[in-house]
Amino acid sequence: MHPLQNPKKLLDRFRDAIRLKHYYPYSTEKTYLHWVRCYILYQNKRHPAEMGIVEIEAFPHLVNLQG
Repeated sequence: MHPLQNPKKLLDRFRDAIRLKHYYPYSTEKTYLHWVRCYILYQNKRHPAEMGIVEIEAFPHLVNLQG
C-alpha cells in the first residue's frame, strides 16, 4: 500500500476477511455486516483495538437481554 493511501475501513477489512476465508451466501455476509455495524455504533465508533475485554463482551450480553 502506498504511504499516502488511507488504510481500509474496518467494515471493508471484515468483508475481505470473511470472503477470503469462507464462502458465505450474500445474505449471511449482509447479516454479519449488519451486526458489525451495530457493534461499532454501540461502541460510539471506537475501534475494537482500543477496547478491553469488558467493552467487547458487553455488546453480546446487551443483545441477549433485548432479544
